[in-house]
Amino acid sequence: MLGCCNMARHWLYRCRALLILTALPLSAATLCVDHYPPHQVITGKNQADGYAVAFVAKLMEQLEQPLELSTQATLEACLKLAKSGKVDMIMGLYKTPERARYLEFFKFSDGYSSTLFITFNGANKLTQFADLIGLRIGTLEQHYYFEQFDLHPKVRKVPSAHLGQAVLKLKRNEIDFLAVSRYQWEDVEDVLNNYMNQVYVADYQHKNEAAVFLALSKRSALIEQRAELARVIEQFYQTNVYGLKP
Repeated sequence: MLGCCNMARHWLYRCRALLILTALPLSAATLCVDHYPPHQVITGKNQADGYAVAFVAKLMEQLEQPLELSTQATLEACLKLAKSGKVDMIMGLYKTPERARYLEFFKFSDGYSSTLFITFNGANKLTQFADLIGLRIGTLEQHYYFEQFDLHPKVRKVPSAHLGQAVLKLKRNEIDFLAVSRYQWEDVEDVLNNYMNQVYVADYQHKNEAAVFLALSKRSALIEQRAELARVIEQFYQTNVYGLKP
């Protein structure tokens, strides 16, 4: 009799589980992607490649969570969508107090890069940080370079929505220099194309050392799995998945 009860209970649990899975299919998590080669490269509408995208795909695979991509023209657009809860994640962000109000951050890599300053005017010289004072420096919206540059009140920054727009300002002499990450150099070459032989790279550049994070919207259903997310990301870091360790 006890065996029959156990069999009945087991059958009931299986039926209940089947009903739950049928009634509540697992909804996909959404990663918002802007074009930032080589980390994330948009290849089509809601299609992207790059190691940052591969990292999140692997992470979601470990959590048995379906993944969808939302491709956007700018990081600013991704941040707005995450703030409203319309996307779940953004990859490769720097952490700031303002972003921390609506995003949960998970460190996935120690970031190492350099900020370069380029111009078409060879007469413009940059040999030290102080030379930036008084110049018009092109930047990208919501992009962080290095603390001294980002916070300095006397460095005049002229933001653009995307790299193509910033390069156009450089061509029109609306800015004196354009600040770019060494990680963006391949994209810079693509945008400038035949103009690369007219570009001057300033002597002054700054090496950046800053942690890079996976950001999760605090309105995301995945927030309930924050502990598991942190555990798997740490496991990836310790086993050096995708070369996360310097």
